[in-house]
Amino acid sequence: MRLKFKKENLPILLISLAFSLVLFFNVNSSNVNRFFSSDDTYEEVIQNVPVNLVYDDDEYFVHGYTSTVTVKLTSANRIQLNKEVDADTRDFTIEADLESYRSGTHEVRLKTKNLPTAVTATIDPTTISATIERRQTKEFSITPSLNANSTGTDLTVDQLTIDPGKVEITSGRDTMKEIDRVVASVDGSQLTNDGDKVEAQVQALNVNGEVLPIESNPQTVSVTYDMAQITKSVDLYPIEEGTRPDGIDGYNIQLTRSTANITGAESSVENVTRIGVPINIDGLDHDTTKMVDIPTDGFSVSPKNVSVQITINRNTESSDNTEENAGSSSSVQNEDPNQQQPESSDSGNQTGTETSQSQTVQSSN
Repeated sequence: MRLKFKKENLPILLISLAFSLVLFFNVNSSNVNRFFSSDDTYEEVIQNVPVNLVYDDDEYFVHGYTSTVTVKLTSANRIQLNKEVDADTRDFTIEADLESYRSGTHEVRLKTKNLPTAVTATIDPTTISATIERRQTKEFSITPSLNANSTGTDLTVDQLTIDPGKVEITSGRDTMKEIDRVVASVDGSQLTNDGDKVEAQVQALNVNGEVLPIESNPQTVSVTYDMAQITKSVDLYPIEEGTRPDGIDGYNIQLTRSTANITGAESSVENVTRIGVPINIDGLDHDTTKMVDIPTDGFSVSPKNVSVQITINRNTESSDNTEENAGSSSSVQNEDPNQQQPESSDSGNQTGTETSQSQTVQSSN
């Protein structure tokens, strides 16, 4: 049996369909919500988020505020959340708007800026205290300041030289009145025995030595330092270096002076009592006098060199051979050319033999 559709029944059908849909979504609303959204949410806590101050920095100087805060981010979109957590990719910032405030100390509410709609943020703390002063700039001379407790050694500094010697200090008018001195604070742990230069932070101090809030141009200065030095006398002694030639029994080495003065940092010279002067005897087979440098190690020495007299001690066997050769040579040189050849030969041999024996006995004695 076929049902015939009548146009006059169309409004009734549409109304029935609408009521059916309303009833369906009302009964299954929780399922529908789960279909279109997720129950999973993600949270991340970010430490040390910078606070940006908004104010007229040509007119005012602001100090005494907390420069970073903690921010908790929440989102159902994990990708978006990770983007805001990363400092290199995040869009949001934390701001303290001071444009409506004037000189004085104020409690300012923090707010987020450029935070994506899919992410919510909770700031801790929600407010910060800030002191606003009229801006002022002056030039100050710098004095060096060494934190002796930070050296960790027995180093003693003799002199500190600063470059440049003056800096421009910017601060609030009230704070500027409190400045007693401007110093270059030297970290003693950076100092060495050799003396050199280090970069030091510029600081402004009040009469109690407390650090005041300032801006310095430049922020650091170069500090050249010299270590305190002492001078003392030490003994000198010779040290043979090298290989003796054959036939040399030894050397008698005499320094023309027995002491020298050394100058340096206390830690470099305090344990030095004598210095060995190296004498090179490689191939040395004759008496000689020469100048030799006095070695140094972390200190200077005066004089820088010393004269050395070297006398050779020859061994006995070498001396005997030398004298026998000298005797034979002498006998030949004393031949009489007027004598006949045979007689000359016999006489010469006899004389040479006697001379050689005589020299041998003397050497033995």
